[in-house]
Amino acid sequence: MRTKITICCLILITIFACDKKAVFDQYTSLDSPWHKGHPIAFKFNISDTVQPFDLFLKLRTNKTYEFSNLFLIVSLHYPKGKVQKDTLEYKMANPDGSMLGQGAMFIKEHRLWYKGHDAPFTFSETGEYSLEIRHANRVLGNTEGQVFLEGVEDVGFSIETVQ
Repeated sequence: MRTKITICCLILITIFACDKKAVFDQYTSLDSPWHKGHPIAFKFNISDTVQPFDLFLKLRTNKTYEFSNLFLIVSLHYPKGKVQKDTLEYKMANPDGSMLGQGAMFIKEHRLWYKGHDAPFTFSETGEYSLEIRHANRVLGNTEGQVFLEGVEDVGFSIETVQ
């Protein structure tokens, strides 16, 4: 019996150790609703300007997330001062109201394309980058954005090498 457990553990370690695709993968947990004035920020270093990468925004939502979509304002700050700002929209639920994403009934993980989905993305500079993510959701018919976004547990960012 002990040998079987050891073999299973070794297999699991081997499977997880072989996943070298992610070069950066980090989450920030939110203890309260996400305030639109408080961006989620990530810092990371890039040393390769040749390798193409896929960039993903990642969210974990709970059952109190009430929107069928998600609007984000994402700012990518380059080492030499350039800033690339994008306003992005993501579908978060099916027409019947069921949430998209992976996971159990109460927590869903959403892996959302940021860069690399339509063309290979390469970083043009080496050095320290930062990424800021703000939410920009609003209620239909209301011109003012939601100050607090309920139902977001964690916000993440990952950089993966293109295989």
